[in-house]
Amino acid sequence: MTRIAHFHIIVALGLVLGAQDAVAAPSIATISPHVLTQSGRLTITGSGFGTTQGRSVVKIGGVAAPVSTWADRSITAYVPDRAPVGSATVQVVASERSNTSLVTVATRTPPGDHVKWRFQADGLYFQGRAQVAADGTVYAADVNGHLYALTPSGGLKWIFSVAPGNVTQSVDVGPDGTVYFAALNTVYAINRRGKLKWSLSDPTGATVSAGPNVGPDGNIYAVSEDSGAAGGIGEMVISPAGQLLSNKPGYTSARGQALRTREIVFGANQFHFDMNNVLDNQNGLQFFELGGKFLFAVSAGGRDEQPDTDAAGNVYSNIARNQLGVFDLSGNLLRSRFFGDNTTELTAPDVTPGGRIYTGENFPTKVLGLKANLNPRWSVPNDIGTLNGPVVDPSNSVVVAGVSGIGVPGAVQAINASTGRLLWQVNLPTENGWFVQPISRPRFSPDGTAAYVGMSANESNDNPYCYLYAFNTKTH
Repeated sequence: MTRIAHFHIIVALGLVLGAQDAVAAPSIATISPHVLTQSGRLTITGSGFGTTQGRSVVKIGGVAAPVSTWADRSITAYVPDRAPVGSATVQVVASERSNTSLVTVATRTPPGDHVKWRFQADGLYFQGRAQVAADGTVYAADVNGHLYALTPSGGLKWIFSVAPGNVTQSVDVGPDGTVYFAALNTVYAINRRGKLKWSLSDPTGATVSAGPNVGPDGNIYAVSEDSGAAGGIGEMVISPAGQLLSNKPGYTSARGQALRTREIVFGANQFHFDMNNVLDNQNGLQFFELGGKFLFAVSAGGRDEQPDTDAAGNVYSNIARNQLGVFDLSGNLLRSRFFGDNTTELTAPDVTPGGRIYTGENFPTKVLGLKANLNPRWSVPNDIGTLNGPVVDPSNSVVVAGVSGIGVPGAVQAINASTGRLLWQVNLPTENGWFVQPISRPRFSPDGTAAYVGMSANESNDNPYCYLYAFNTKTH
């Protein structure tokens, strides 16, 4: 080797070593807040954290913390439930260890007033409904793409994040504990430890606008809004292993109602959703055989495009903004009823297996309990704002409804399903420069003792967050 070549190698090596030396060690500047509970959310600002998390971690009290957002100068993390109560150190562990900062950790205590707990999420709002697994774990996905796994007592187990987010559909859980949710054009399957099992995307980039929901056959059902684009998937049936079993392309939102939450519903070896098909002009309420064979569509779908079914397989769907209809398995309209006047908007119907029906009117606002013939059994008016859709518990005893306030904070109400008597009402707070408002329809725990409602909590705030509330549905 010549002296010149040897010199060049030494210079190059020096440049590489110099570049490595130039990488700044992580440094914590501020932490907010300094006092918080286990599973509480905190923001760490500083420098040198790295643009992505990779193998880096945040440790609080020596315990690795769940992280929702990671950037070179800012991290959002959560106090682990295993972190010690009292004074605890916070440290970022990347290629090097950062300096430490102190926070004070307290145990979670129930807020009371029928609120079991509330979890502060790192997103703008929860639009889709949470789901509860057989072991009691609560899964919820905020619109920014964070899927949270929470214990029945509100402790954070893990976070699975996708970017960009845009999660508008509900979460569902399979019989083996696999969690399913959709973000943009992709359906994700996540195992119980928070790790990706598989994902399936519409290659056109079309948004998943219905589902994913787990059918009684164990397959996963969803619909992308492919609008007939070449290669679009549209209606899809996916195996638990992530294989696309069948599909029908050409779907788009009915009446331009994009970015709505649509759960696919099942009954009597069929499944249903409400969208339009631009390829075959089969618009409205869709009838499919379980497994994916298209049957037909009937004209239906009001302003809230979420049907439901009873034990006989009859399908309940809004036909117009103020008209509710009931269809049999062959698509025949059995009965329908108009409510209010032409300014009234109905929420999605919620139907018990035995055919008891609960819905809501907006403008004016009231929760309705209906007989099988669609005549009212009772009504509960309110002057707070608009209903997001009442839901009854599994025992058909308590109806829970979220009310979004108009210029005021929202509220959540519990109503006796038999008599229509208001059992309790939780008035939500003013917070973060705006009002806490219910966004998602409620989801009950299997035993009916808890109802989970996703919220928003800000309006163009520089610290956006939202909440998942857990309500104790008992009246004592």
